[in-house]
Amino acid sequence: MNHAEWMLPAAGVVGFFYGAAPLLILASQTLAAEVALTPTRVEDLPAGARESLRQLLEAFWAQGFEVVSNCRVPDAVPGVLGVQVLLVQPESRDIGYGIFSSTMVGALRAWMVTIRTRFADGTQIITSSSTQAGVFPANPAADVIHANWIKDPARLYRIHRARLVASGRAGEPRMLPAPEQAVEYQQDEWREEIARLIRTGYYRPPGGGGKCGMTLKGAYVMTWRLLWPVKQLRQLRRRMRAWRVIRGLGV
Repeated sequence: MNHAEWMLPAAGVVGFFYGAAPLLILASQTLAAEVALTPTRVEDLPAGARESLRQLLEAFWAQGFEVVSNCRVPDAVPGVLGVQVLLVQPESRDIGYGIFSSTMVGALRAWMVTIRTRFADGTQIITSSSTQAGVFPANPAADVIHANWIKDPARLYRIHRARLVASGRAGEPRMLPAPEQAVEYQQDEWREEIARLIRTGYYRPPGGGGKCGMTLKGAYVMTWRLLWPVKQLRQLRRRMRAWRVIRGLGV
């Protein structure tokens, strides 16, 4: 096959993924305006997921964190169990999230640890181990780094505390969810994010079924961010920024 012969099918493939695929996603993907959270019970978890959760909690407990909510979103993805644990550090008033998903036979699919400090003015400093490139627009109220090679909550927390000190905001008042309001706190965070995505033009306001559909802009931009080479370049940029920040802290 000569140069001209393979160029035409290659252009067709690129045209489909960058041109037609966003339209397919536009027609099929929605976000719920409200999220239903169900308490996670031990019997809901396959053996592999139980072990993952145990390791996660022990690592957080060693840093003085306390569990205030342990929830799952039922039937979010068929055959996949997603669990989100919300923890607080009462002395430092920091928030921790442990998020993982597994198949129903216990095979781990994704694992993410996030440490968050939310100030009284609504701004945040976030230190995350997420490996995802992300498709949503950046939140200007959040100073985030994604140290995707770190899965140990203790190490991530040391980096987060150093970031707080370096920011000069370590002594500022913070927002912390009360244990009895933890689920409502998580639901409020979801609503805030949905409202932000609507304001930025990525999603439309919810319709009669309580679902938010993508806008044309949102479908194209978010799809492109998942395609090669955009996804790989964005992941590399995130990793390099996190590495520069951590190196500058001397942690």
